[in-house]
Amino acid sequence: MTSNWKNLTQNHLKPAVLELGFPLVDMRDVAEPGLIDNIMRMRIRDANFVIVDLTHDNSGAYWEAGFAEGLGKPVLYICEEQKFSEKQTHFDTNHCTTVMWSSNDPDSFCKELIATLRRAMPTRK
Repeated sequence: MTSNWKNLTQNHLKPAVLELGFPLVDMRDVAEPGLIDNIMRMRIRDANFVIVDLTHDNSGAYWEAGFAEGLGKPVLYICEEQKFSEKQTHFDTNHCTTVMWSSNDPDSFCKELIATLRRAMPTRK
């Protein structure tokens, strides 16, 4: 995880999502005993929505998104804008709504992500 991503998450994304009443949990920041697969399944089942960063072509992120979608959870895809413009994402998701992020403009990213989250969960203001 780059320091730019950690800064973006901690200082911009988490506060923006919290304004909607949702604490944002980054699984890399939560240490729990047990099998990580079972922990991920439990966390995804309990989640109101899942944000999946496709920037690094992490196969686990694609699995988590598919699991969440299979459960009927809203999945918000995000990707660093330079990576997306140069290499796209896997063909199974490159046609899905993906909010682009840049560490140079975190406020625009957060506004777009919150607007997308509101559309995905219309009962929220």
